[in-house]
Amino acid sequence: MKTINLADMGIHPGTDISGPMNELFAKNPRDTTFVLVPGVYHLHAKNAAGFSASLSNSDQLPVLKAGLPLKNMRNIRLIGHGATLLCHGELSPLAILDSDTITAEGLTIDFSPAFNGEGVILAASPRQADVAVDNQTYPYQIDDGRLSFYNGEGYVPYFGAIEFEALSRRTAYRTGDRFRSDRQEEIAPGVIRFHGKFDPVPTVGNLLTLRYSRRVHPGVLVHNCGNVSLSDITLHNTCGLGVLGQFSHDLRFSRIVMRPNEAAGRRVVSGHDDGLHLSNNFGGIEVDGCYFHGLMDDPVNVHGTALRIRRITDGQAVEAEFAHGQSSAFPLWAQPGHSVSFIERKSMRSLGTAGVKSFRLLEGKRCALTFDGALPAGVTPGDALENLTHTPQVTIQNSYFGSCRARGVLVSTPKPVVIRDNVFESSGSAILIPGDANSWYESGACRDVLIENNHFTDGCLVSMYQFCEGVVSICPQIPRPDPSTPFHRNIRIVNNTFHMFDAPVLYALSTQGLEFTGNTIVRSRAYAPWHPRRYMATLKACTDVAIKNNRFVGDPCSTEVLDES
Repeated sequence: MKTINLADMGIHPGTDISGPMNELFAKNPRDTTFVLVPGVYHLHAKNAAGFSASLSNSDQLPVLKAGLPLKNMRNIRLIGHGATLLCHGELSPLAILDSDTITAEGLTIDFSPAFNGEGVILAASPRQADVAVDNQTYPYQIDDGRLSFYNGEGYVPYFGAIEFEALSRRTAYRTGDRFRSDRQEEIAPGVIRFHGKFDPVPTVGNLLTLRYSRRVHPGVLVHNCGNVSLSDITLHNTCGLGVLGQFSHDLRFSRIVMRPNEAAGRRVVSGHDDGLHLSNNFGGIEVDGCYFHGLMDDPVNVHGTALRIRRITDGQAVEAEFAHGQSSAFPLWAQPGHSVSFIERKSMRSLGTAGVKSFRLLEGKRCALTFDGALPAGVTPGDALENLTHTPQVTIQNSYFGSCRARGVLVSTPKPVVIRDNVFESSGSAILIPGDANSWYESGACRDVLIENNHFTDGCLVSMYQFCEGVVSICPQIPRPDPSTPFHRNIRIVNNTFHMFDAPVLYALSTQGLEFTGNTIVRSRAYAPWHPRRYMATLKACTDVAIKNNRFVGDPCSTEVLDES
């Protein structure tokens, strides 16, 4: 293993390092440690390397850009010693592609200008809100009643806003995605008036995040790789998902920090979308000692991608399609020898499994699959396919899930999952166990989940987002749930502490072997109860449920269980 001190190669802070770094990567693709000295290094989109990849849960471009692409490399370490990669324009600062045994550590990633704006609410009524926005920090223009922001390459339209409390920096109570404006105007330098219907009326003095730009380039992309370790990396901003890991195995994330860059005048927003988005992976995923605050979507999302069957071409073959708009045609979705489950989409029960003999992409978002045996009985067009081989074992521990736009952890995988010793302050559900083949097509029925020794603060479930039926929400999308064929199994929620200002601690749909024991529910009066679910736990189409030996402190809103099974 050789070491290259990049300063010795003429790579110094204050310069654009894309070109010289990529030349060094090309000359040293194996068994090399690259070491940066501390300082601020620049990455410009106009100088970035182009590459092609179909990205999960993202807007698609034919050519993507990477400031530092590690492609076809083996046994590589990139050591930053706290160096900052300051990016300009749309690009992925770090892209790890088709590589194995890669370590990156000690880096800070930021963008100038940022891909989210912020303002302070100066005045508000049900029909308009005046917001102070620093035009130097967040360059903007308004044309024909439409606000847009400069992203380093051009102006892109504003499309939404989220209100945060000024002091706590939590998502404001019951605001969620409810700030809706159809027209904007500048009424004074640095003051924008938003016209719309505001319910609730925004609170003067609160902070408003201003969302714009598309979801394209992840801050870090890990694609078709194995044995990748990211540690001691801070992401202040991205122009897409924070870290996207897809079609890879054995991924480790230690001390990843996603928080706003307060030194740059930002108080709330860190990431443009999800934090760690982990799609169609296998092997093990470890998330340890990480910190998330101010993301504009979920901090951790682990799932697969379901295909929808278009037609049965013969007794051993089907034509299918990638059904969701942000699921492109993934050439790595299956390989010969992979195990695929056939899902009846109304009940979401598995009709059986088969091994893949061949997989190939067709035009558009279609694909053709041939199996090594007959299709299971009962398979019809409209049913779904789930790749059981591309499913990971997951451990999420010792991490802080601060107030972000939506939920905390989403996990969909049949392999063992452990979520322990974390603190949750998610504005929606803290933990969502979803799964569907009807809308998002994010697959992965859970079979073994342990949720233990976590602390859920009264910052959880202050607003409603999709699937937020409880602080822990087991909420697959199943049009016709059948208790005899449960979707999820063996979920244990034990020895956790919930600070609840409202009733719904737990919601579970189509789950067998659910345990909720040894937990402590403490009454909080931080906010008034608001959630439509008025029971501590609600069960639907569930069997073999044990809810017992829980402790209640301070007159909780509910201690009751509503069983609609």
